[in-house]
Amino acid sequence: MKFGVRSVISMLMLGSFVVGVGACNAVIGTKSYVHALPDATGTNETPGVERDGAAGEEGGVSGPCGDVESDRLNCGRCGHDCLGGDCALGKCQPIVLHAGGAPRSIALDADHVYWSDATHALVAKIDKNGANYVELAKGGPLNRIPYGIAVDDKYVYWGGVSSAIVRCAIGGCANTPTLVTSTGPFDDVLVDDHNVYWIDSDGASQMYYVRSIDKGTTNGTGGTVLVGPEPDLFRLAADATHIYVTSQTSSGGAGKLRRVAKTGGKVDVVSSGLGELWGAAVDDSNVYFSDSGDPGTINVASKTAIDAPIIIFASQQHRPTGISLDGTNVYWANGFSGSASPDGALMMCPIASCTSGITLVDHQSAPLTVAVDDKAIYWVNFDFGNEHGAVMKLAKP
Repeated sequence: MKFGVRSVISMLMLGSFVVGVGACNAVIGTKSYVHALPDATGTNETPGVERDGAAGEEGGVSGPCGDVESDRLNCGRCGHDCLGGDCALGKCQPIVLHAGGAPRSIALDADHVYWSDATHALVAKIDKNGANYVELAKGGPLNRIPYGIAVDDKYVYWGGVSSAIVRCAIGGCANTPTLVTSTGPFDDVLVDDHNVYWIDSDGASQMYYVRSIDKGTTNGTGGTVLVGPEPDLFRLAADATHIYVTSQTSSGGAGKLRRVAKTGGKVDVVSSGLGELWGAAVDDSNVYFSDSGDPGTINVASKTAIDAPIIIFASQQHRPTGISLDGTNVYWANGFSGSASPDGALMMCPIASCTSGITLVDHQSAPLTVAVDDKAIYWVNFDFGNEHGAVMKLAKP
């Protein structure tokens, strides 16, 4: 049986997803495991580090910087800081920044992690070191089932089934977010220096749109249509000049990756012919996007391509969802397996070369969205809406 990711998420929000559909307990395409320590989400596994065990700059048990097998500040090699996590067998272990609920989307600024928890009608933030948890908004008429989240230097933006794009000051808004604009049923949001961009639908015919509006707007109605009407638009990515949008096909047809200038105009199909496209991320040359089948793929195309053939970057993935880049590596979540036990994973591959990916953390409970900074990887475990989700962090290898 095959579920579209959008329909699976809808069922999860309603608490009606039956765990066990399409069960598959193995993580495919992994390399060099060592077993990690248990955390709040289960027992994690991470790949081994190539090291010869001898003293030297790379450490060994008794290298010049001490025991690199267990030293949090010199884990696996001298100077490799686990950023508060444990070090086991020379590998940094993940940290639970916040446990509980069903977090769905994640965003970062220089000092904080922000996320939306659809089950609890909650948008929250926490310091990147796990201190100072703050609930920015919880409940209320503008905050029903929030998901999709973006942040700039002043505000956090999100939407949800309230059919509204809202914002809250990053320092807090007394649980009263400001309405930016009314909209249709909402799917995703991003922000740049000037505008808010989002996906919504008209509800009745299930046709979708990408829209934009000046981010200083309050109490607006709608916005400028950049893409649409189109079926099954799902997730956004952007560079300085263009918006990229994935689409899914709940009937099992061919998903598409589209591109449009932020100022509007012709909409190009970058690549098509895949199934249920999920996340996307952009660097200087390419756009990377996930096909959330099982097995699924991480794919890559030139940002300027038009109807390019599919190029698979990483094959044999378990329902890949969110994706992020740091200029050197591609990071993604393998999320929806349908197993009764947590078997999602956080994955990585160098941009320069990839086949099936490297598993950084295993035994995660439905990881959805991923973000990175210069030191760490952050993600949310949705936990199928079962209240045992988590906001997670791992020092980069």
